[in-house]
Amino acid sequence: MLKHRKINTLPDLTAHLYDAGTAQDINVVDTEFGRVGVTICADNFDIDHPQKVADLGAWLLITPHGFAEKQSDLLDNGVSFINHIKKVAKKTKLWVVGTNTGLSTVAGGKWKGYRHSGCSTIADPAGKAAAIGRFIEPDLVIFDIPAPPPPPE
Repeated sequence: MLKHRKINTLPDLTAHLYDAGTAQDINVVDTEFGRVGVTICADNFDIDHPQKVADLGAWLLITPHGFAEKQSDLLDNGVSFINHIKKVAKKTKLWVVGTNTGLSTVAGGKWKGYRHSGCSTIADPAGKAAAIGRFIEPDLVIFDIPAPPPPPE
């Protein structure tokens, strides 16, 4: 079992909602598919966090997000999200599944009224987008991520 608490809780947005985790708590879990790690949203603004997942031997990083922006900047926000996930993948050499909320609005705080852009992205270890979900609208993306290489003997 793997539990991860968001480290960067964005003081003006979500810090009042839950207690933050720490970078020392970042871990991975062995699954029947390979070793997997989790980071959450703004945790990835510090590349050391997803890099720790890679350093612990993961081949896949799952990272849910809530990228949001003013309606007038929403398209740019979607493109920024895609580029963000590609950058994390390229720097860590991991497969990265970056989910992002679509068709919803931030309800309170500093970003009240901002919209989520969608564009959930799967990026390969070279930092290329392998699959991208729809802009704004909910989407189900099915993609066959290649199995990780066998561990060294």
